[in-house]
Amino acid sequence: MRVLINLGDVCNMTCSYCLNSRGGRRGQCMDIDTLHAAVDLAHKLTASTVLLYGGEPTVYPHILTAVNELHVKRVMLLTNGLLSSRLVEMADASQSPLTVYVTVHHEYWLAHRDEYAHALLNDYKLAVHDRVPWFRLQVLVDVKHMDVTGDIVEWVLANIDLRYVTVGFVRRSETHEEYVRTYIAAKRCLPEVIVSKLASTHETLPTINPYYGQPCPCFANYVVVNADGSVQSSGCPQPVMAGVVTDPAFTLTPCTTTCRQRTVGGFENCRYSRGAASVDDE
Repeated sequence: MRVLINLGDVCNMTCSYCLNSRGGRRGQCMDIDTLHAAVDLAHKLTASTVLLYGGEPTVYPHILTAVNELHVKRVMLLTNGLLSSRLVEMADASQSPLTVYVTVHHEYWLAHRDEYAHALLNDYKLAVHDRVPWFRLQVLVDVKHMDVTGDIVEWVLANIDLRYVTVGFVRRSETHEEYVRTYIAAKRCLPEVIVSKLASTHETLPTINPYYGQPCPCFANYVVVNADGSVQSSGCPQPVMAGVVTDPAFTLTPCTTTCRQRTVGGFENCRYSRGAASVDDE
């Protein structure tokens, strides 16, 4: 069981492609009572992994409380990596093994290259010196800014062990054509060692959904707690809502809706993950 806790959309960056910044609504932040309730839910569900994400977890005011109160097999953190000192504090405060995913954002790199490079090196040292048990630096390939992407890749190859590096896409659309265009640009402009990582980390074809026609397995594997306390399923294009975690009467019951999504994966909806169920209305 994985529990995903969305801490809100407060961030120290304003990336144009960020999902949480779309629509212009910024500044929502999970309050401390909701955080306590989310942590309690993770423990009640005996979650093996808790993912902390949102805008930027390192600027979330209660982040040290979160990592200190969570007692699970692994706490995962999605971060832009700018606040290395905050990551050190989290590593010291965490009661669970800490996994850190740092995504290199090309827009900030373009504007503040030296500052960002220094921060990323400090983040990397946390892994080298065993401060965090598991660390990944993700390079985002942007077909519209291949010159900046190339500069980031050149720096990464010179400074970071490739065992700690993954490669992903900045998506402005979720079509197969966009994938092909980005992949061709990457092949043309980036070293093969980076392109091979890009190719190996993306599913391009839809696969048969094993849950089609069966009760939806929502809440069996993934649970999302949003910043406002609402609880929903994860992995579905039409998430099943379960209520508000701070409600004294809140209970998480299995979903009985029949799954009507025949396939998962592919670029018709890149939010699908292999094996995740999806529900549509009939």
